[in-house]
Amino acid sequence: MYVLPTQLKKRLERRVTESGKKMDKTLLAETRRLLDVAISNLNEDFHASIERKFWPYLELIKKHDFSFYEDPTKAIDFFHGLSAQYMRTKAVKIRALHNTSVLFDDMERVWDVLSRILAVQMGGSFFVDRRNFQILVLENESLVPFITSDQPIINMLADPHGFNAPERVELYYPLSPTQAMLYLEKSTPTAGISRNVSIDDAHRYNRLMIEHSGLRVFSNSEEYLTFLKKCADSKKQST
Repeated sequence: MYVLPTQLKKRLERRVTESGKKMDKTLLAETRRLLDVAISNLNEDFHASIERKFWPYLELIKKHDFSFYEDPTKAIDFFHGLSAQYMRTKAVKIRALHNTSVLFDDMERVWDVLSRILAVQMGGSFFVDRRNFQILVLENESLVPFITSDQPIINMLADPHGFNAPERVELYYPLSPTQAMLYLEKSTPTAGISRNVSIDDAHRYNRLMIEHSGLRVFSNSEEYLTFLKKCADSKKQST
């Protein structure tokens, strides 16, 4: 079902080529448009089905309930959702196209399917290695809310402006304006990580989200977004 609209579009283009200019142009344009819509909708519907299994675990994490982590079936759904959230973004796509375009003549054409395959591989790797990682919940009661972006999960050890793959993983995932999740190796020193974040901590995590974002950031505070925009404008003017 996932590839059916794409196969239909391919058959349509073949038929157009074989029939020359005999097909009605208006009908042809509308058919192409509907197939593109179907492809886009199916991709979103597929992701939504993954998210529906993933969201309950985020609610448990907010309550500091990590019991699902010990259940293999539940852990699989959690890691699949986490990896799908990470891999489906424009920012990740751009990095992938930059690094691996030599593998295909048109990497972008196959990215929707390839990103799903990579998410399964990423999730599988996390699942197998889960005993070596831990979940930490950050509580934010400061006046600065956590923000999120069009890259909702980031690897804090990755270069947001570069394309080299980092050797290690420290995931940061804001869950709400007042809570965020860290996913760290158990060997990561946590003594310097405050579970109850200060204003400075909140600003630091928010800057990371901005640096890793593709185009947009989101907040429940219009005032804070206005402040961030002023900071960004000021930075542009100074450079």
